[in-house]
Amino acid sequence: MNHPQRRQANDQLQIRDFVQHLRANPKKWFVPTAICVLLAMGYALLRSPSYEATQSVSIRNEATAASEAGLGRFRDLDDMKVSQETILEVIQSPDVIRRALATVDSVDASSINEMDVNDLRDVVKVTPPDGAELGKTEIIYIKLKAKDQARAKELTVAIAKQAQIGLRKLREAKLQGMFAELTHSAEVSEADLHVSREKLSALEVSLGGDLAELRMLDGSGTVDSDLHRRLNSIEDELRQTRETQRTNKGLLALLRAAQSDPESILATPNRLLESQPALRRLKDGLVDAQLRQSKILGSMTANHPLAAAANTEAEEVKRSLHNELVTAISGLNVELNLTDQRMKALQLERDALNARLSKLAGIRAEYSALASDVKHRTTLLEDARRQQAAARASLAGVDAANLLTMVDEARVSPRPVGPSRTMITLLGLVGGLAIGVGYTFFTTPATPAPATGNSNSIDQGAAQVVATTQPRTNGHSAASGFAPRT
Repeated sequence: MNHPQRRQANDQLQIRDFVQHLRANPKKWFVPTAICVLLAMGYALLRSPSYEATQSVSIRNEATAASEAGLGRFRDLDDMKVSQETILEVIQSPDVIRRALATVDSVDASSINEMDVNDLRDVVKVTPPDGAELGKTEIIYIKLKAKDQARAKELTVAIAKQAQIGLRKLREAKLQGMFAELTHSAEVSEADLHVSREKLSALEVSLGGDLAELRMLDGSGTVDSDLHRRLNSIEDELRQTRETQRTNKGLLALLRAAQSDPESILATPNRLLESQPALRRLKDGLVDAQLRQSKILGSMTANHPLAAAANTEAEEVKRSLHNELVTAISGLNVELNLTDQRMKALQLERDALNARLSKLAGIRAEYSALASDVKHRTTLLEDARRQQAAARASLAGVDAANLLTMVDEARVSPRPVGPSRTMITLLGLVGGLAIGVGYTFFTTPATPAPATGNSNSIDQGAAQVVATTQPRTNGHSAASGFAPRT
């Protein structure tokens, strides 16, 4: 038993069918093409031509911000880029546009409406030279479009000049703000410096005669000062006085022992007798007398007159030595008293110097901090005044400075900007053909796909049956030729 195959639902669109449909229905593509061509021709005829004017300008940096490259040169590309961005904002600012329109039209700036300002602002452009990048060259172009060549040129020059004025106003406003800020900063620094100086002056007055010593200690940072040198000298003198006192006490003890035995003086070292020259001479005389006595007694008897004279001489020297011992002991006592008084005086002076040094050491940190604060605030005040003077000088010359300089004259394009009328008409023709052909393409009916096998024969038989049974349009039957019943 044969099963009928399913019909294919996909229809096929052939290129020849599309071409035949184009030929059979020329209105589908001709009407859109004609409409677009007419619209393009109308636009080309009614469109007002626009001319572009170009004014090249050169920018520079402020002379007060001179870099190593020289006056008016930018420190780096970032500085130049920031400056050009500022110039771009100034050129496209409504105030500059309004004043440029007022200058060209010879009217009051307040009479220019916002729509005219916005329209001109939309056509003003700032571009770098060909092949360059904005922010990397000192030359920039100011461009705008207008319907008249003369007006385009006048507007371009007017915008460049008004941009110069706008930059001067902006710079003046910035410098005035900086000057006011620096003036306030200088006043505050001066007030702080006055307070610090008052504190330092009060401390210096309290120091009195030690001020020079404290300044020397604070300035040098070492301990080699007058007070320290004097203290070291007193310490040395104290050591010498103690040594002298110790020597005199030892000598006093020997002299007191020699009072009972004068010959014991012979055992006293000469260095102890340096302070007693008389005793030293008597000691030497006693030694000489005893030597002569011993020499005479060695060759003569004790009753010999020479021996008696030698004995008498020795006794006389001993008696004189004894008397001199009393005088020397008295003198040593006096000297010991004087030495004690001198030591006490030196110790008092040493204690006073130590007290002064301790006082200076206690306030040295405070004095150093106050002196450093005064020095720092003085530096701040000097910097503020120097910057204030620079800002005042820049503010005085702001009216004569032009950071934007026009290069040559403005150039105007000899032909209108944009496509010509012929080009607009051709574009309308191409666009209309594209629309018409596209519309024809999407409205072309698809050709049914051919059927295969029994399904094809069944479809053909069904079509014949329908054709034989369907009445003709002229009112006669296809098989019998009779008219249909009414």
